[in-house]
Amino acid sequence: MTNGLHENMSNRFTKWLWIVDEGYELFIFDYRSYGKSDAQPDMYGFRDDVNSAIEYAHGLDKKLDITLIGQSMGGTFVIDALVTKEYEYVTLVVADSTFTSFASTLNTFMLKTVILIPLSWLPYTFAPDDLDSIKNIERLHTPILFVTGDSDWIVNYRNSLALYEKAKTKKDLWIVKDAGHVESFDDDVLRKKFIKLLERKELLSSKEELFAFTK
Repeated sequence: MTNGLHENMSNRFTKWLWIVDEGYELFIFDYRSYGKSDAQPDMYGFRDDVNSAIEYAHGLDKKLDITLIGQSMGGTFVIDALVTKEYEYVTLVVADSTFTSFASTLNTFMLKTVILIPLSWLPYTFAPDDLDSIKNIERLHTPILFVTGDSDWIVNYRNSLALYEKAKTKKDLWIVKDAGHVESFDDDVLRKKFIKLLERKELLSSKEELFAFTK
């Protein structure tokens, strides 16, 4: 499991203890420069960190399949890692609140802040577009579940919709009413539905809007 831009694994781990209670193993890691790492941040290095984590987790018990979950920015690096290298034991990808591109997301965020509006063009000059999910999603072969909240003001749910529509592998899209950024898995209805999905390991290539958020 991978985290997003502003959080490390200590925060994410506590959010996912519920799945351990359901009998599943949870492996979570930090990117370089996160947590206690002294390394320098590196966008391409983050992708390599995902690949290394997948291989390390598999080595802990090679009999188990892996469901790979990336939240927010983490979804971008998960998708990119799996189009760089395929793993037969990664049977499902979950992209939670994932954006289509770095530049467009930064641009949208800056447009919401009056003093940053004049600089809103800057992200298009430095953001690495070859890492963007919208450019890589068509090359993904692993089944993928997109999860998003319709009240996410950081990454609008239309990002997940755009990625869903462009993906060519088996796919589902779950939209949770009233859920904000990476809040969808706080919903009891979604958790139960997700456990059923893990048990049957079957995606229906469908879009589904869940009932009201029950946080």
